[in-house]
Amino acid sequence: MENLQEEKVVNQSSDYIARTSGLAKKDYIGYAMGDFAGCLCFATVTTLLQKYYTDILGLTPLFIMIMFIIARVWDAINDPIMGRIVDIRKADKRGRYRVWMRFVSIPLAIATVLMFLPWTGFANAIGNVGICIYATITYILFGMIYTMHQIPYGSLASVVTTDVKERNKLSVFRSVGAALGSIPVLVVTFVWAKAVKPAAANTVIFSAEQLKEANIVEQLQATYAAGLIPVNANGQQLGENARVLTQVQYLPILIGVVVSAIVASLLLFVAYKWNKERVVKTNEVKHENKGETFKIVKALLKNRSFLGCSLAGLLLLAGQMFTQTYYTYLFNDLFAANWMNMISMVCTYGPMAVLMLFAGKLVRKFGKKEICAVGAALAAVANLALFFMQPVIVKTPTIFLAFCLISGIGLSIITLEIWAIATDAIDDVEVKTGMRNDGTSYSVFMFFRKMGQVVAAVAVNVALIAMHYKSGAGQVQNAGTLDAMYKMATIIPAVMFGLMAAVFFFVYALNHKKTAELQVEKEKMLARQVENNEIVLGE
Repeated sequence: MENLQEEKVVNQSSDYIARTSGLAKKDYIGYAMGDFAGCLCFATVTTLLQKYYTDILGLTPLFIMIMFIIARVWDAINDPIMGRIVDIRKADKRGRYRVWMRFVSIPLAIATVLMFLPWTGFANAIGNVGICIYATITYILFGMIYTMHQIPYGSLASVVTTDVKERNKLSVFRSVGAALGSIPVLVVTFVWAKAVKPAAANTVIFSAEQLKEANIVEQLQATYAAGLIPVNANGQQLGENARVLTQVQYLPILIGVVVSAIVASLLLFVAYKWNKERVVKTNEVKHENKGETFKIVKALLKNRSFLGCSLAGLLLLAGQMFTQTYYTYLFNDLFAANWMNMISMVCTYGPMAVLMLFAGKLVRKFGKKEICAVGAALAAVANLALFFMQPVIVKTPTIFLAFCLISGIGLSIITLEIWAIATDAIDDVEVKTGMRNDGTSYSVFMFFRKMGQVVAAVAVNVALIAMHYKSGAGQVQNAGTLDAMYKMATIIPAVMFGLMAAVFFFVYALNHKKTAELQVEKEKMLARQVENNEIVLGE
């Protein structure tokens, strides 16, 4: 009798899942647009803001690091609050989650542009303290508004469909949308710097033959020590590593930021229209019980799979943000090859275009946990190889890009699946505890991602401080600084991605078999929730 009743429950729940599946191409594209729009702003900030702060505003790495930490501490308070607001807000015909994309579309664009307004021209009027205050306020404002987009948007995946295959496909489309949103900033980094051409007075010309001499670094150091400026035959200033010195230009940055912000705003309106919530929590369910938020967070952190995917999300974003930010220094100051910014991003995210075609098959054959663990290990090994190959790569920078491609292949696997992994982990918590709080659960996951931003910000700025990086336009970095710059650009990501591999291998618990078992339990749970009027299914 018990077996017959259980079989009945499974069949009923399968019917319910069928009512929240069958997504069309428009649904996937609409969902991807949400992160496409978000990353048009986010990638602009993560890639350009640090370099803009040091080289244009002249802010010190120490101040930037402190500011970033303060912003993330506020996020520790802000993210869970936003998650609870999303969960307890009364749903209407516009839905509980997708409506936030419309709410934030214009504010997000404005907040993005505010960070890059040309306050440098008013430095004498408002002073350095005024610039620091303005930078802090605008950065925290952007973070708050971006949270208002990301928490509801991430929670949306749980109510768009309950089918595990479609959720995995949504994760792939979201990751592709994020990658596409990161492309425009590549154009900006390609044109944002130009060679420095000092006045003819006090310059010393070095011929092409002289620049090939073994002791050229010592000659250039002696030139600077004498108060002279070394230039090549074209009149371009040389750094101590004999490469052309480049200087970041403000106008390309401002134009790129404004265009990206406007396009992001328009895409969020389209994403709002093209998304549909098919699983809606009834408004009769109460959320305001005292201590409920703490109870939910405790249940999340006690779950190995949720903790594992959160730590992996932290390390993934930390590694990606570190390389995106730090490489702008490496390619401009060490290699003097601005074009490497664009190619490195293509090497990092390009493999996603190919892997997305096979992601579903790889997941079905091996499992999400398994392929992500291998991908993280591959990225760690590639960066470790870069660290040990410094003497070769400094002479042949293109080899650096080849290993960026290998690392990018490993990271693309994780980037494509991380959102599906998070959704699986949230489902695992719900099945084991009976609590459905998508907004709060996702806010905790995003909090770990925000901590990844802290790790990246601290790593970047501690590295700059340790190597005695000189802030300000046209500064010349010495040979020791450039040597340390390379070492930190490779060993820090290697450690981050190595730790991420360990998390997938030893902490995250939902292997291929357990994920399949979770789907069965989720189907039974969905049937009970509908029967108890805890959720309603959209038509």
